[in-house]
Amino acid sequence: MDSRHQRYFVAVAEELHFGRAAERLRISQPALSKQIRGLEEELGTELLWRTKRSVRLTPAGVAFLRSSRDVLGRMDRAVHEARGIGRGELGSVTLGYMSGASVRLVPRIVRAFRARHPKVEVRLTQFMPPDHAEVIRDGRVDVGLLHLPPAPEDLAVERLAEESFLIALPARHPLAKRSSLSLRDLDGAPLVFFPRYANPQLHDEFTGLFKRVGATPNFVLETLPAYGILAAVAAGIGAAPLTESLRDIRWKGVVYRTLTGPRPSFHWGVAYTRGPRPRTLDLFLDVVRRLYR
Repeated sequence: MDSRHQRYFVAVAEELHFGRAAERLRISQPALSKQIRGLEEELGTELLWRTKRSVRLTPAGVAFLRSSRDVLGRMDRAVHEARGIGRGELGSVTLGYMSGASVRLVPRIVRAFRARHPKVEVRLTQFMPPDHAEVIRDGRVDVGLLHLPPAPEDLAVERLAEESFLIALPARHPLAKRSSLSLRDLDGAPLVFFPRYANPQLHDEFTGLFKRVGATPNFVLETLPAYGILAAVAAGIGAAPLTESLRDIRWKGVVYRTLTGPRPSFHWGVAYTRGPRPRTLDLFLDVVRRLYR
């Protein structure tokens, strides 16, 4: 017995007329009668009482109709879901992101994607360096938003957006009265920064720029994520170089000042595993590329 036999039976049971059921199924009436008889023989019981004038369901037929509708409904939903996922119209995308991306990139990208593909679920998870690459590699997320460099060679990486840096200061910091600051102004001042392992190249670039302008960086605390850095600034531990988008976070006890003079460039990127990928991820990447073309 296969789903075709159940569909034939449901049509007859709903029409209670072999001629109308055959027309509905677009097969001949003799062929339909033969299929129903074969089904009854396979089940070993009558499903229909037939006379020359009427067709009625037996008690076994009533039960089989109920079960067949349930089975066919679940099968139809499975087919619809499989086709939808194959076309990228259904399914999910799991997006991993570093904390700094949560301010501007994540909301903008997710809003744009949901507007174009409302039936695809977007799952969000924040990850921490240096584990972010491994999280992408082992499939815990489909795609990641991270800062570049580093860009793991075994992952496909696309550059999205560039940000400038600013300085976050405790509101009562002596330099808070200034509208802008340079790295030279921070010579020897207590600083809160991200750990070197999070982005060795950027960390070293900052250290080199301090020395280039004749200043000595005094990193009194290195921590993650970005919200942890801001909490330390608000607590008065020190000033912090941060990406410009974090200015959108209004944190009591923290003020932001423009960073002038030599400063590193900061790039956001999107990373994913190489090779075959689900259609939903292709659609997600297409939205991202449109936004940051």
